[in-house]
Amino acid sequence: EWLPWVEGNLDEVPKDKDKRKEFLRKSFIGYMSASPEQKKGLEKWYGKAKASKFKYAESFEVCEYGRQPSDEEIRTLFPMLKK
Repeated sequence: EWLPWVEGNLDEVPKDKDKRKEFLRKSFIGYMSASPEQKKGLEKWYGKAKASKFKYAESFEVCEYGRQPSDEEIRTLFPMLKK
């Protein structure tokens, strides 16, 4: 719900709940569509078969300045990434 405020189009958001959901879905679906880079990462962590089923993804990037966690440490931080 904060995206329209950030984008500067808060005044365009409908008051009706169902219309508001549709507005947000149409307006911001591009933010969530999996990019080729995200799909590559999904394949690494979930396997090609499972990754091909994803429609949307939110990415997190390890900062290049600092310690780089190993894959095992990342699995500890994100336990849903099973081996």
